[in-house]
Amino acid sequence: PQADSVEEIVKIKASSAFGLVGETVIVHDTGFIIPSLNNFPGPYIKYILETVGVEGILKLMSEVKDRSCYFVGSVSIHDREQEKVFSNKGNICQLATEVRGELPKNAWSPLWQIVVPSWSEGLTYAEVGQEKMSNREQTVRGKSEIDQLDDYLQSI
Repeated sequence: PQADSVEEIVKIKASSAFGLVGETVIVHDTGFIIPSLNNFPGPYIKYILETVGVEGILKLMSEVKDRSCYFVGSVSIHDREQEKVFSNKGNICQLATEVRGELPKNAWSPLWQIVVPSWSEGLTYAEVGQEKMSNREQTVRGKSEIDQLDDYLQSI
């Protein structure tokens, strides 16, 4: 589906999947927000990475002073009674000015080479390396969308 928010995309995907299988479904999706580019690429990050890549993102940002960025995630659970959506906006990071670091085999995105998390002392995710990243918790603010879903599932 085409939509301008990750939350709307998971709602559409979950509703469609539930309509096909008639059973409880869970859908998860993520996006990448650059506020100075009007929140682009948002949910279109996969397409942007496949077409212009991280180099293209940096080229778009070449004359931009505000290099802040963050990840967003949403998960939807849809069953016969209801649909619930849980979302999370990640911590504010900065975009590097060049591609830096080797992409680890277990990296979840080429963005690792251009995103500088606030806790990394100026290093990109790729430069920090997996051993120094305990898990995704260092990229999210508050409870991740997955943790929120887990809390919900444990409450029913």
